[in-house]
Amino acid sequence: MGDTETFSLKVTNRSDNPDLTFGLYTVAPIADAHGRFPIAWQAQPLNKGNSITFSWKLEFALLFSAQGSKSGATWVEQGDPVVVSDGSSATNTTQLSFDRDYNLNLLPSGRPVVPGEVFMETTSTVPHWSQDKGPSVALAIATGDGKLVPAIAGNSGPNLTHKFDLHPTYYLRAGDITVGVMADLDTVTDGQKVVFAGGSRYAAYIFNEDNEWVPDTSPH
Repeated sequence: MGDTETFSLKVTNRSDNPDLTFGLYTVAPIADAHGRFPIAWQAQPLNKGNSITFSWKLEFALLFSAQGSKSGATWVEQGDPVVVSDGSSATNTTQLSFDRDYNLNLLPSGRPVVPGEVFMETTSTVPHWSQDKGPSVALAIATGDGKLVPAIAGNSGPNLTHKFDLHPTYYLRAGDITVGVMADLDTVTDGQKVVFAGGSRYAAYIFNEDNEWVPDTSPH
């Protein structure tokens, strides 16, 4: 199901600002989607002087929702995640269809293997998109304990092929953040880009007294 080694990201709050929540976001391309909306997929309130370590694995699933994606809304999936991986044509493609209700299933041998990419095809039976009823689609990533959590969503419709990039970029933000709530892509990318130096799977950042992100170089 992909690379199961764990990534770790330590965040320390040294800001005097009260009531800060620290959130982790994922930015990854979703081809043929109407917009991309990063979802706060891990978040934790931190008082000054406290730290949290976010962790995750490179294990992925695809999801859908009978709602439209937009900034400020909570993305709520319908049905169970469908686990995908890029290493086999038996597991790299899903198909979303509609017959009185949505169905999302693996589509064996649906697409040739492309390293770092998985796919969702939508059939002609899928309704045209609306804000109230969607559909929207999302990539989920496994947290350190193996729970698959939606991390980025986009709007969908009939006869589309969504390609999901499994080499996402991660960003940190501090503020009024709730897990599951979508944000504007531009707002997220104004946060701190997470850099894993030299192939490491560990990174650490401090939100300092001047409300700036700085690398934490202390031993771990």
